[in-house]
Amino acid sequence: MTRPLLISGILAALLWSNASHLDADLNVHQSYFGCYVECHDAENLAKSGDYLSALAYSQAALKFLEKMHEKYPTWEPAMVLKKTRELQDKITELRPLATKQSTSLSKGPDAYSPYLSTYSLEREAVDLEKSYNYWGAINGFEKRLVLLEIIHQVDPTWESANVKETTKKIERNVDRIIELIVN
Repeated sequence: MTRPLLISGILAALLWSNASHLDADLNVHQSYFGCYVECHDAENLAKSGDYLSALAYSQAALKFLEKMHEKYPTWEPAMVLKKTRELQDKITELRPLATKQSTSLSKGPDAYSPYLSTYSLEREAVDLEKSYNYWGAINGFEKRLVLLEIIHQVDPTWESANVKETTKKIERNVDRIIELIVN
């Protein structure tokens, strides 16, 4: 009588462990698909001339892939590495276009108006995170990071300490949200 119970217990444990493995694998696939959609959106934004947003989306996707590869190094490593390289190349291509776009937007009475507009981007990102739109939140934060980076390139002395502090805070938020998606 105890032997059938032991066998059924072992079978149940094997099925449970296999099911949790399948569930984790499905989560990784879904997360990668979210990243794929993000890359596709970045391409469309670049084609429409919104280089700032395209750069933000691409940077968000790259950070996500790096974190995913760190957590699941054996999951499709060739595919992840290929996509990582593509994103790195795309970011290199988009950075000067986004800088040009941003500096053309900031000519006028307030040369740092993009900096001021970054506050609304952060508020929107926080609202998106509260509604569980994690990719939207990451994109909002990343767009603010892109603008802060460009402002710092244009004038490294302007509000340097504030820009650095804000950048670190936003990077922590992005990392935290990526952890939520990956886990």
